[in-house]
Amino acid sequence: MSLRARVLVVDDEPAICAIIVRILRAEHDVFATTDVTDALSRIHAGERFDVILSDVMMPVMLGTAFHAAVSAIDPAQARRLVFVTASRLSEGVAAYLSTVPNVVLEKPFGPSALLALVQGVIVSEIDGE
Repeated sequence: MSLRARVLVVDDEPAICAIIVRILRAEHDVFATTDVTDALSRIHAGERFDVILSDVMMPVMLGTAFHAAVSAIDPAQARRLVFVTASRLSEGVAAYLSTVPNVVLEKPFGPSALLALVQGVIVSEIDGE
């Protein structure tokens, strides 16, 4: 049995948001945005998500800066943020990712891998890991 979760998807590419929503929506409540400032506003306003999937390379704000901002607002939600990347990471981004325990999901990924990853984040949070 899988647990239903509130999932926030933050990716500047509308097509990626649509694909992730399509994969997850049957099992989860999925909210997607291409605007990282909108995502931060939602979290700052008190919305809670069980899993946050964030692109690493976004034009307005890198996923690492987004993670740092979420950490300042709500550290528990920052622990549930998954970094999604398709490209080779810069030294600065790679260094940041090496300092946080968050999962990194590399594109391309299949539906079953994404569903399993979301369940894994939920279960690990329930187990207090």
